[in-house]
Amino acid sequence: MRLRAIFFDFFGVLYLGGVPNEPLLDFIGHELKPRYKLGIITSTRDVGKYIDRDELQLFNVFIASSEVGFVKPDPEIFRFACQQLHIEPSEAILVDDIPENCSGAQMAGMQAILYTDFPSLQRQLAKLEKADHA
Repeated sequence: MRLRAIFFDFFGVLYLGGVPNEPLLDFIGHELKPRYKLGIITSTRDVGKYIDRDELQLFNVFIASSEVGFVKPDPEIFRFACQQLHIEPSEAILVDDIPENCSGAQMAGMQAILYTDFPSLQRQLAKLEKADHA
C-alpha cells in the first residue's frame, strides 16, 4: 500500500465536545497537509459554522452525505470520496469515532482508525506510515 490520503469524520473527530479539536487541526496543518491529500466525510453540510475558513482550507475535498446520496457506513461513500481525490481506496485511511463507519471504509478497501483521542491517533498513524515505508 502507498498511503496518499487521509479522510476525517467531522463531529467526533475534528469537532469534539462543542469545540474544534485544535491539537488535531494543528497536527493536520503542520504534519499531514504537506504529505497527504486530505478530506472530510460527514453527514453535516454546514461545518463552516463550527470551524473557521482557514481550518477548512486544509482539506482537499469535503464530502457531505446529504449531497452525494450515500451515507456512512455505506462503502460507496468511501469509494466516492477516493474518486474525488483520484486515488484507490487502498491508498487511503479513514479516521472516524464510530466503529461501523470504520468497518464500512474497510469494506470499501480503505484502512481505518477508530478515533478515541489525539495521542492514540498519532501512534496509530505512525504505525501505518512505518508499514507503508517498509
